[in-house]
Amino acid sequence: MKIKSLIIIVNIILRLFILQQKALCQSEQKPKSSYDHTNHVDDISDQYLKLAQNTLNVSDKLIASSKYDLAINQLRKNNFSYLKDEYIKSKIFENLGKSYHGLQKYYVALSYYQKSIDSYNLSLSCFNNLTHTLLKLIEIEKVNFQNMYANNYTNINEEEKRRKLQQIKKLEKQAKHSSKNALDIAKNLRNNDNEIQNTQNDLLSISYAYINWYKLSDINLIKHTNNLPHNQIKDITNILNKLNHSKQLVYILINWSKVDTDNSLLLLIKAEKIAESMKDYSILAYSKLELASYYNNIGDLDTALKYAHQTQLVSQNSFIYDSLYKAYWLSAQIYHKQNNFEFSLIAYENAISTLNQINKIKYSGDYQLSVDFKLKVRPIYEEVIKLIIKKKKVTDEDVNKIISIYNNLKYSELQNFFGDECFELLKSKGSYIQKDQAVFYSIILDNEIYLILKTLTKFKVHKLPIDKTALDNLLLNWQANLNTGFNWEFQAQSFEIYNLLILPFETDIDANIKTLVFVHDGILRNLPMATLFDGEKYLVERWAIASSLGFNFNVSKKLETSKILIFGLSQPKIEGWSDLPGVNSEIEAIYSLLKNEGKKYLNEEFTVNKFKQELLSDNNYSVVHLATHGSFSNDPKKSFILFYDRKINILQFSDILSNNINNGIDLLVLSACETSKGNERALLGLAGIAAKHGISSTLGSFWLVEDEKQKEIIEKFYYYWRVKKMDKANALRKAQLDYISQFSHPKVWAALNLII
Repeated sequence: MKIKSLIIIVNIILRLFILQQKALCQSEQKPKSSYDHTNHVDDISDQYLKLAQNTLNVSDKLIASSKYDLAINQLRKNNFSYLKDEYIKSKIFENLGKSYHGLQKYYVALSYYQKSIDSYNLSLSCFNNLTHTLLKLIEIEKVNFQNMYANNYTNINEEEKRRKLQQIKKLEKQAKHSSKNALDIAKNLRNNDNEIQNTQNDLLSISYAYINWYKLSDINLIKHTNNLPHNQIKDITNILNKLNHSKQLVYILINWSKVDTDNSLLLLIKAEKIAESMKDYSILAYSKLELASYYNNIGDLDTALKYAHQTQLVSQNSFIYDSLYKAYWLSAQIYHKQNNFEFSLIAYENAISTLNQINKIKYSGDYQLSVDFKLKVRPIYEEVIKLIIKKKKVTDEDVNKIISIYNNLKYSELQNFFGDECFELLKSKGSYIQKDQAVFYSIILDNEIYLILKTLTKFKVHKLPIDKTALDNLLLNWQANLNTGFNWEFQAQSFEIYNLLILPFETDIDANIKTLVFVHDGILRNLPMATLFDGEKYLVERWAIASSLGFNFNVSKKLETSKILIFGLSQPKIEGWSDLPGVNSEIEAIYSLLKNEGKKYLNEEFTVNKFKQELLSDNNYSVVHLATHGSFSNDPKKSFILFYDRKINILQFSDILSNNINNGIDLLVLSACETSKGNERALLGLAGIAAKHGISSTLGSFWLVEDEKQKEIIEKFYYYWRVKKMDKANALRKAQLDYISQFSHPKVWAALNLII
């Protein structure tokens, strides 16, 4: 009896909810107010309620126009936290969620959607929006996890790995729960179709609920329509037939085509026709591109190419760059399948050119950019390089083209890392190999690794006889042995790595070559090449060593001034940081070597404002030396430099360097900082700052070294560079040779990394 009563109560509540939804749908059709919720007027004053309603109306229009910042300003400029009308409050939270989602601030959006639901917003749209945001976060966190661990060059923190996996599982669980709630509401609306006439917005929301559910359900993995409930397919088909022509309908048709695979082609053709009838060229390009992908997937390459070309035409005429680069990319892949090398290469180059155009138009730093770069940008560069490098006979012209494309990839990678387009200036600067240099380029393509040796007179291309996974493991084991600092087991692995990377080129390195410059890709960026061992000598005993992003190979720039700006932090003010007692003597020794030309600041004088002031002065410093704690990781927002008064991330540090009015810094030194911590993107921090601000070279550390030892080798470097007048690469080499002659362990002398 109790159960029967409970069922009756539940049915009553559901019926009240349905009637509420009907009332809301009808209220949305009123011209004066889209949120006239008069049942709650008694809770607050009419004026306060009207203000909230007007704010919602305005924010709706701003969100529809993608003006998310303005929408947030509207919703937050008035304090509605004391609003007693829970429904209006919940809609304010939902619109804040939409706005932050539009700005790609997904965790903030998630919190507002949850607040909306906590305020009794049980609408289908809110659960759909919540699910959509959760799906985005799952995508981002999976790519971040892959970035942090699949390509990690340091020992993996198993606890951190477990935490990240739990976070992904939590998001997936939340998404399934939200999607299930949306699906239940959608089914309820459909089951009561006779009582309530579903509006267009209802039907659109119901469609999205079904699509999101299948994206998250195991049944979607089977990719076979026979496993989908027939009544649900029939219901969605009926809904699609009832919907008016709109951009949303085109997106729904394309998304549903990936679920109802038996009718994919019919759904895609219908989407294309609707887009054509609406003369909306952005969705027309999108629909044609989807048709091109469909025909490519089933092997009808000619038809796929026809639709790809149509997409290009529509996109070019309407400046729809996102669809344009994807259409070029798809055309390149199709031409490659057809063994049309020439046309494939042209299409790839057009895709890259379009991506460059996108970067010029808009670039904003966000995690989503990392996802887009790894999934949608880097593969284009990799595919075109692979197309050229795997030719039966690679010419000098081919190598120059590969290097040019590879440099373009570096520009894009730096833009992605720092979140701006300022690196476009690098393209106007040539990088010229010096006559006594040999430059090694390493390029990782999927699981294959290629090395290119380039000098002024010759080149050589070599594919490593080891895949990326095996090399990862070798380098991780090598690093673990090196970091112990008291055993010599790493030497056997240094010998193995030498045989992989250097031995195939030994006979190609002429006697006049004095310096090896390494432009590395991926995990190889974090390898201190000086430690490679040929069985008798370390690599640095035979040549000077430098790293580079490939934009500059000059290690002996003539200085217009010898002034140095030194900041040191031996006693941090902020708790949690150890003292660096060697910093005091390091600063005094360097300052003395440079004959007191410049300025020095220690501890409480080492403030952010003082640093800014010096860069704004007309002192024209050629060297900026910072002896302090710091760490450069794969995330620029988590990479930092410690000043006396506060810690700043490298994006803030980069902004400060932009204040340098002389723009003539020859060397930036970060002593006591880890500049290559984490995965393959970590080195982009220090190297990228130098490239962005025209700094000729930087000196950082692969790992932390005992304070006193670091001080000694830094002093030796300055001595050989400024007193003995060696170039920077040979000055570092000579400092390292001094330690090798004393049988010192490489953990002590190999940490410093010169980037030119």
